[in-house]
Amino acid sequence: MLFRSAEAAYTRCGHDTMRAVVVNNRALVLLDQERVADARASFEHARRVFRAVGFETGLAIVEMNLAKVAWREGALDDARMHLRVARRAFDALGTDAHAAELAVVTAEIARASGNSNVARRRALEAWDACDEAHAPEALRLDRKSTRLNSSHQIISYAV
Repeated sequence: MLFRSAEAAYTRCGHDTMRAVVVNNRALVLLDQERVADARASFEHARRVFRAVGFETGLAIVEMNLAKVAWREGALDDARMHLRVARRAFDALGTDAHAAELAVVTAEIARASGNSNVARRRALEAWDACDEAHAPEALRLDRKSTRLNSSHQIISYAV
């Protein structure tokens, strides 16, 4: 309900970019709730708005999020394509603000594809993209230990 209220408020005041940000954030919640089809529809809606208003950062973020959707759908080739688009967009913007998250998503998809070498490299890139104080819990590890534990759905490390 909160997302719908915020979206309606931004619609009334004509702030399309913020409306699309709200739609993107709502889609992340839907994805967490395993409502993958609804999440995809919301991400695609946000992408249309970001494209219409020329918000390149939003487009890059949505592509990264669509990679998560494709991964959940088991469409790993599509997930990798969305990641390539997101990476190129972030590179073109000259920002590494989302480098850690992009590396984590790439690592998770590589792991799901059975490519543990890529998964390991991307997980280390994610670690390098943030300092110890800001590292996501999944990346706080003993730096001497970098073997992926392939029995988990998310990346973890042997210690």
